[in-house]
Amino acid sequence: MLPLEELPTRIGEYDVILSAVSVHEPLIRGEYFSFERIAPQYIIDLCVPRSVAKEVEHVPFVVH
Repeated sequence: MLPLEELPTRIGEYDVILSAVSVHEPLIRGEYFSFERIAPQYIIDLCVPRSVAKEVEHVPFVVH
């Protein structure tokens, strides 16, 4: 488990991200993906409302 304050700088270290939190606005944002990656990164969002911002769907290596 990753502390939330480290999320923006360490999100690229993981191949699979599972988000299951109760939030009012997305925690995982498109600007967190400013790095290059060859392998796909899988993000599973189990939250209602979403914890992954809609713009993350447009990150080339992210499978959401």
